[in-house]
Amino acid sequence: MAQVIPLRSAQKLENEGFPSTFRLLSMYSKKIGECCFQTIASIFHAPSAITVHWSGPQLPKIMIGSLVKIEWGDWPINDDGSLTIGQLVPICIPERVNLFLTVPCAWVADENLLNRGELLWGRLSADFQFLFNAIFWDPKRFENYLTGPSSRSHHHNRRHGNLEHCLEVAKIALALADNTDLIDESVLVLAALLHDAAKGDEYWIKKDGQHQGWSTEGSLIGHRLMVYGWIECALASHPSNITQLQKIALKHSIIASEGIASWSGFPEPRMLEAKIISAADRVSGTIDLFQQLAPDNGGIGRTHRHVKFPFYYSTQKPPKRLD
Repeated sequence: MAQVIPLRSAQKLENEGFPSTFRLLSMYSKKIGECCFQTIASIFHAPSAITVHWSGPQLPKIMIGSLVKIEWGDWPINDDGSLTIGQLVPICIPERVNLFLTVPCAWVADENLLNRGELLWGRLSADFQFLFNAIFWDPKRFENYLTGPSSRSHHHNRRHGNLEHCLEVAKIALALADNTDLIDESVLVLAALLHDAAKGDEYWIKKDGQHQGWSTEGSLIGHRLMVYGWIECALASHPSNITQLQKIALKHSIIASEGIASWSGFPEPRMLEAKIISAADRVSGTIDLFQQLAPDNGGIGRTHRHVKFPFYYSTQKPPKRLD
């Protein structure tokens, strides 16, 4: 028998830990009467997905993957695991919710990766948390960021490779900055999470998931300038208390590159956050490449077209990837 939940209890669910923001996984509507439709949807917020349903006029379609909130009906009913609600409403304006808690397993099944992302997001100041969300409120952009590779044939060249790389860069950067108070931690962490973020849009992946090519935007603009544009757009659209110096430090840490030619238009790192991100980026990429080329029994590693001289290994066990 269906369990009736009094309206006053439904209104208190969010105060009792019930999420206010969900990722829409699926939605199906069928006509049950004149101008009346029954809609069933699956929505997700860690740790699980729930099924909701409601009846009423047909509503405009909501993009699958979008973030939504529940509008409660007069009498929410928990009917065999499906929650009767008033309707789902898309959330169009970014909010301060930890987006890593809204990632369904179809996007990322590795809970360790998501837990690390959740913790890093939590280290950001409130304004930087909002900036991260404003950049990734678009569901397709966020999915690409989480699922795409970090390169075509070099380090982290696999599904979720770019997420792994960004999380590793953040971990290494925080370790390098541990003994100094000359850095802005929010700038450092967000720069680490964003430095290669547009690679999810820079590449395209065929249905077999193995072969990557360049997107038009990736080929003509490149991931650094794409991320720079995302930051500029988010800052312009959503005013915050982020200072001008913090904005410059964040953008500089994204586009600066150690050893880059002066005529390229990109600067050498001249702020400590940028220096640390550049170093952490190289270390993360090198460790992953060593991991890929490790021989079975130590000694000389396998060859790679991007490695001029073969790697040598002091252990018979392949080096462990950072976690």
